[in-house]
Amino acid sequence: MTELEIKLEKLRNDDIKFFAKRYAELFGKYFGKETEEEIRKFENEIIAELNEKVPKYIVKTLSDAGAMSMPHEIEFEEYNVDNMAVRIHELFHSYNHISKNVFGLRNLEDDFVLLNLDEGTTELFAQLIIGDDSLKNLNSYSSEVELSCFLLHLVGEEVMIKATRGNPELLSAKVDEILGTNDFLRKLDESMTEQSNTYANEYNVKTPVSFKMLSMFKSLYNLKNNDPISILYNAIEKTNNSELITIFTAVDNKYDYNYFFSRYADSMLFQDDSKSPVMADVEQEILLRDIQKFQNEEFDIKTEFHEEILKFLYDKIEIQRYFLGKTNYKYGVYQFTEEDIEYCKNFESNLDLENKRLGGQIGIVGVGCRIYELDNIAFKINQKYLDSCDFRKIGVPELNGMKMEIVAEYLLVNKQLELLKEYKTYLINVFLRKKLVFAYDTELEEVIDDLIAELEIKKQGIIDFAKDQTISEEETQKTR
Repeated sequence: MTELEIKLEKLRNDDIKFFAKRYAELFGKYFGKETEEEIRKFENEIIAELNEKVPKYIVKTLSDAGAMSMPHEIEFEEYNVDNMAVRIHELFHSYNHISKNVFGLRNLEDDFVLLNLDEGTTELFAQLIIGDDSLKNLNSYSSEVELSCFLLHLVGEEVMIKATRGNPELLSAKVDEILGTNDFLRKLDESMTEQSNTYANEYNVKTPVSFKMLSMFKSLYNLKNNDPISILYNAIEKTNNSELITIFTAVDNKYDYNYFFSRYADSMLFQDDSKSPVMADVEQEILLRDIQKFQNEEFDIKTEFHEEILKFLYDKIEIQRYFLGKTNYKYGVYQFTEEDIEYCKNFESNLDLENKRLGGQIGIVGVGCRIYELDNIAFKINQKYLDSCDFRKIGVPELNGMKMEIVAEYLLVNKQLELLKEYKTYLINVFLRKKLVFAYDTELEEVIDDLIAELEIKKQGIIDFAKDQTISEEETQKTR
C-alpha cells in the first residue's frame, strides 16, 4: 500500500467508529435503542453496515464536487481529505443508502425526491455528529442547512432522522400535517432546484447545475423575493398558530440567522444630507490608507490576503450606501427591486474595478452575502450590524469621547477579526487554497492565525492609547 492509501484506510476506520458511536448515542433512542447495551449493539451494527458499504476511501479529481459518496467507496478531492466534516457528511450519505434507488430523502422508486433537503439534512446531521451545534462552520449547502434547521425544530428530530433513512414521504407528510398544506415540501424543493437552474442560465452557467453550483446559487434567492425561508414563514403565518411562530423565532434567535431584524441607521454612521464626515466616511479613509500602505511592503500571501479583506470591507460600505433609505420590506426582510438587482450585478469596486472578493461576486455571492450571515452581508444593514459599529454598545467604555478616527480604527479591527474567526474554513477554501495549492492545511491556518494575532495586538494598542488619552485629560483637568 502507498503512504496515501495507508492514510486513507486509517481515516476510514477511525471515521466509521466515530460516526457509529455518535449516531448510536444521539439517535439510537428513535430506533428503540434505550439501554446502554442496546446502544452499543446498535453502534456495532452501524460499523458492520458501513464497512460493507464503504470498503475504501479514494482520492481523485471530481468534476462537480469536493467529495462524493459512491457505491462501495467515497471519493474525495485531495484538498478535502483532511476535512472531517466533509468525510462525516459523505458517511452519512453512505449509511442512508438503503438500496439502489432509495437513499436519504431520495426515493426514486416512488418518484419522491427532496434533493435540496437531502443535502441540507445530511450536512445538518453531520455537523451535529461532529459536535458543532452552533452550525457556524458550514463549508457548503448553507441555504439547505438553514431550511433544514427550521424544519427540524418544526417536525422534531425523530421524524427528521427517520426520514433520512430513505423515507422522504414521512417528513413531507408531517410538514403538511403541521402547516395544513398539500405536498408543501416537494413543491418547495422543486422550486429551489428550478430557481437555481434559472439563475444558472441568467449568469451563463452551464446546466444542469452541479451540486456545488446549486449551493452557490441559493444565495441569490432573495434577489427574486422568494427564498425558501420566506416561503416557509408565509406558510406558517397562514396557520395563525402563534406556537409555530414562536418556534420559528426561537430557531432564528438560537442560530443567529437574524431573519427578523429591524432596519435602523444611526446618524453617527451614515448621513446623506450632511457635509460633516461620518463613521462610514472615516472607515473608508482608514481602509484606503491601509490598502495603499501595502504598495510599499514585501508582497507575500499574508499581505495579499489581508489586502483582499480590507478591500472587501471597503466595498461593503460602498454597497451599503446604495441601500440606505430604501424601505421595501416584507416580514422584516428587504425585497429587491429590478434596479437593485442590476446594481448588484453590475457593481464594480472604485478601488480596482473588480466585482469579486473572497470567492464571490461583491454584493451577490460569497462570504459577505449568504442569507444567514447578516453581520457580513454587504447589501443589508440590520440592527445587529449597526450595533457592532457603535462603540457605545460594544462594551469598550474607554472609547467614549474618543475622536471618530480612533473609534473607526477599533471597529475596523473588530470587523476583520470577526471575519477571520467566524469564516476561517471558508476563507481557506475559497482564497488561500487557490493561492497556495500545494500547502498543508496547517500552513494555511497559520496565515490566518498570524493575522489574527497581529490584529489582536493592534486592538489592544488602540484601547491602551484611549486609556492613556483619558488619563492625560483627567490629569489636565485636575491641574486647572
